[in-house]
Amino acid sequence: MTKLGSFDFQKIEKYRDNLKAMEKAVPGLVEECVYELAKKLLDKTLARTPTNMGELRRGWKIGKVSMTSKGAKVEVFNVMKNSSVMEDGQRLANGQDWEEGKFIMTISVQKLERQLPNILEKKMKRFVKSFLK
Repeated sequence: MTKLGSFDFQKIEKYRDNLKAMEKAVPGLVEECVYELAKKLLDKTLARTPTNMGELRRGWKIGKVSMTSKGAKVEVFNVMKNSSVMEDGQRLANGQDWEEGKFIMTISVQKLERQLPNILEKKMKRFVKSFLK
């Protein structure tokens, strides 16, 4: 008969426990990522807002992160009533001419979307590494 060797299951059990802990921590990671992305979007939006529009610049806010069945969401918005005019543009008083919008938020979102894969990849690597030491 061949002799079966001994096998230490402690490392496998520790790995299993780390995976379970990581699974429990995922919702917190999602919320953290969404808020961090909202802060980056706010920074980009503030940078695009004209400096002579003090009230408009101070009006940008981040809402609360809320978890949904599809993930998490957060709003980045401006509390000023005329902020949509700056974003989208408006018809002038003569009724015929159009003043173009600045697309402050639209362009900021597009820039952030291009950076999104790199931002999330770094975040995920740090997250996994913290559990699988």
